[in-house]
Amino acid sequence: IKRLYDEDRNYKDVILLAERILARERFMHANTVSHVRFIYCQSLARVKSVKFFDEVRKVSEPDRSFLQGFYYRLAGKYQQAEKHLLDANRKKRDPRTIGELVLVYMQSDEYEKAFELARGNYKNRSSNPINANSYFSCLIIKKRTAENRIELESIQRRLATDPSDRSQEMADSMMARIIAYYDEDEEKAMDLIDSAILRHQETVYPLLTKADLAVHFQNGDKLREAVSKLEIATGPNAQSFRTFIKFKAFLLAIDGKPQEAQDLIDKELSGMIPTALQRLKERI
Repeated sequence: IKRLYDEDRNYKDVILLAERILARERFMHANTVSHVRFIYCQSLARVKSVKFFDEVRKVSEPDRSFLQGFYYRLAGKYQQAEKHLLDANRKKRDPRTIGELVLVYMQSDEYEKAFELARGNYKNRSSNPINANSYFSCLIIKKRTAENRIELESIQRRLATDPSDRSQEMADSMMARIIAYYDEDEEKAMDLIDSAILRHQETVYPLLTKADLAVHFQNGDKLREAVSKLEIATGPNAQSFRTFIKFKAFLLAIDGKPQEAQDLIDKELSGMIPTALQRLKERI
């Protein structure tokens, strides 16, 4: 089950297998049942199944609050996600819960709230690519100082030594972002990210980076290229869907359609933290 969830991301098969096991839970050790039910609930949240709410009631605290926060983050309801995750963190301070809070704040464009949490998680476990990427993403939008660039390059180099596909795609994107944000070299940054897109065609992450760079340089053509590919690769249930919606809204604004951009945000991103939603609208 763990391999299906972590490596294969085959959530439907996780659900089928977990249900077969949990049907016989009275014959199993309580710790095994708890572990299976936790991953079962995560998978139900991933596929947005209504079974989630019945099953999560059977999970003890603080895992129940964590899973509720996880569900609402995936659903784009960031205020509710923050509430449940803060409850979980008060009951037990856990790097996993802090990592989820970081994602909630980042996906709500609340990078100041995310920064210290992301830095702490990275310092405690720098080998984790998600921790590295979260800290990098928070740090790169801070003041462009020599000290910060050294730290950003250190994160990128460390991640680049990890041969896993996930780490390599993140490291490639990081280098393109450093060149864009610190050197303001649009041509080189775009060349780097286009090469990364070719190398990592099975993932949308480099495409999201290309869209981010296009917004940074206010390059409508490059943003259109990224958005058109993301539209094909990103469905409503994808984790990256709401990030894609932001870039689509920016493209509408660049194309002189600010009202359509605002309408899209109101329709798809209403679950954002209100202050973050207002800042996004002001940027549009």
